[in-house]
Amino acid sequence: MKPKWLLILLIFFSVCFDLQCTKNTGTPVKLAGVWKTSEKGYSDESIEFTYDKIIIKSQTQDRYEYAITRVKSKKVPEEQSVLYNIYCIDQFGEEDIFSFYYAPLDGGTLRYKNRKNIIWKKVGG
Repeated sequence: MKPKWLLILLIFFSVCFDLQCTKNTGTPVKLAGVWKTSEKGYSDESIEFTYDKIIIKSQTQDRYEYAITRVKSKKVPEEQSVLYNIYCIDQFGEEDIFSFYYAPLDGGTLRYKNRKNIIWKKVGG
């Protein structure tokens, strides 16, 4: 009986390791800070990651704050990056999900999952 359970546990941990998925409740250290892009139409915006918030600002619009409730990450070899799904609560109590690709190349780049063509760079990084 013990070898069967041991085999099941071994398979379970192997699958978890192979998927390389993690969950936590705070901003990953790699993302912490302010990110900007020079892309036309977005150059006046910034995304700031604190330990427990995402703050999106622009010079022409309001500031939006989202409280982070959990973060999931998964390595995406074909993108040479990590996909972060960041679950948040907005100022109205509604849950939102922000999905970003983070690549460590060139000092680190950030791209929204649904806007891969727009590259964000960390300010001062």
